[in-house]
Amino acid sequence: MSSHPIPTAAPSLDLAFSAARWCSFRFGSGSVVIDPTSGRYLYLDTLAARLLHLLAACEAAETALARFARELRVDLPVAAALARKLEGELAHCRADAAPPPDTAAGNGPVHPPPGAAALDAVLEVGERPVRVRCFDPPIARSFAGMAAPARTLNRDPAATIDLFGREGRSGEGGYHVTEDGRVLQATDDPFVARWALVRALAAACYAGRRLVAVLHAAAVANGNAAVVLAGAGGSGKTTLAAGLVRDGLFFLADDAVPLTADGEVLPVRLAMSIKAGGWPIVGALFPALFEQPVHRLGRGQCRYLWPVVAADPGPSAAPLPVAAVVFPRYCRGAATAVEPVSPVDLLAGLGATGTLPTGQKEAFASLLRWAERVPAFRLVFGDLDGAIAAVRRLI
Repeated sequence: MSSHPIPTAAPSLDLAFSAARWCSFRFGSGSVVIDPTSGRYLYLDTLAARLLHLLAACEAAETALARFARELRVDLPVAAALARKLEGELAHCRADAAPPPDTAAGNGPVHPPPGAAALDAVLEVGERPVRVRCFDPPIARSFAGMAAPARTLNRDPAATIDLFGREGRSGEGGYHVTEDGRVLQATDDPFVARWALVRALAAACYAGRRLVAVLHAAAVANGNAAVVLAGAGGSGKTTLAAGLVRDGLFFLADDAVPLTADGEVLPVRLAMSIKAGGWPIVGALFPALFEQPVHRLGRGQCRYLWPVVAADPGPSAAPLPVAAVVFPRYCRGAATAVEPVSPVDLLAGLGATGTLPTGQKEAFASLLRWAERVPAFRLVFGDLDGAIAAVRRLI
């Protein structure tokens, strides 16, 4: 896979294609574009990839559009419309998670407001201790439940992760998530803010390793290899992970799974987040779930579960290769069905569920190589036992 720069300016488009900000990698029959600042990426089909290549090769965007129109044998307005579509997709990709302009421009670190944090602890969830400070009480209470299994330490942290209101007041004006003063996420959504906090913690506790991404997924393992369960909220991935743990696999992580450049995953000692819809099924497997308090964040509610079983790898366990990536989807009454997923669909599925690469060009190239070789599947299930058996056959 080779990367090629995007032109520094495209005068006929509103979006400036910046070689310093965007990188493009050939992947499948098209290309993948990544914004190194935010980590967001986008797969481009053959047509869009060709347009991008022309924009990279031509000094002026008008020249690129004219050549593109001749190749397609269409009028220039048609080519321009395709360019505008590409522009919109790239702009959305860039804006989705980019830090605010003042921080991105390098105007110095961003610090939380004065005063005590609602949660302030040095946590060991992986290899390095990390200090977490959360200044928003509802998010702090929710995160504290998730972090209950983590080891609390009384020693100097390797990094400090902060979550606080942008305007200095909880929930008003949105949230910042920072690492040592550097903004990682700016969002108005408390769920996104909490996820950004968890993702930042998972990355910081393994900063000594070459991470290529933090997968928004659950992971379980048999001691020799892991299965990654990726999916949006409500897909059934955590319920399936709980079922697999009850069936004898050990729990690696839920929500945030660090992936190394060698294609291996690492444990993160944070509890499973079980949404209300999964309480009956998971509670039947682990009755202790019903003893846990209900946490409310926005309109959602969940309980946290640390699946206490004999096979607990602990936060210092060795990384494990990934035997398969599975995209589960629970459908009531559906028969269990497994179908392979192409590398392009795997990458798109990870992006759609919130996975963020680390942003470095070399790391992203490693992520693409991993996506090309790791087996991936869609799993539709209406019966947990059938889904467990299907995943067991993949590991």
